[in-house]
Amino acid sequence: MENVDLMLSNIIPVLNKTKLNTYKGVNYDIAKKVSEIIKTKGYKTDHAFKEIIELAYDSNKTGKRRHISKEELLKKFFTS
Repeated sequence: MENVDLMLSNIIPVLNKTKLNTYKGVNYDIAKKVSEIIKTKGYKTDHAFKEIIELAYDSNKTGKRRHISKEELLKKFFTS
């Protein structure tokens, strides 16, 4: 949690002042959302963890080295 706090209080305010016009800007927004979810909800509930997986998976649209689909990944975590 300490690293998330450091990122939210030190790094994100600096990067918010920077205009990112590339796909890196989209990935930055996703990283910021994930950090905020971890800070506010944590990652131990199924809902929060699923939300983080959805965001993180979408941050790599091309998935060149990806071996499984998002549905397969979610099934690994959320089926008993």
